[in-house]
Amino acid sequence: MRKAAHLIVVYNVFWGLVQIYKLIEFIYSVNITQNTLMQKPFITFTIFSMILVIPFNAVQPFLSKYQTVWAHKPYLASFIFVCTTYLCTFGYILFL
Repeated sequence: MRKAAHLIVVYNVFWGLVQIYKLIEFIYSVNITQNTLMQKPFITFTIFSMILVIPFNAVQPFLSKYQTVWAHKPYLASFIFVCTTYLCTFGYILFL
């Protein structure tokens, strides 16, 4: 179970870092071009990656107590990290 928790942590951290990269790319494209042409592809990619990440994490509480990874602190930290990155990117889009 420990290996599964580590794989899920890597999965969450990867998608969190990808989301941070896409946000930085979006910020630079807005600063360079002074328009929001990149907004639709950015939102599309964010929704696509959320479809990959959130259901995978949402199924974890419904597994049996011997298969769940919620007891591992790194998993909780990575889940909070990936959710925070999504909230920050959507917040940036809303206040743009």
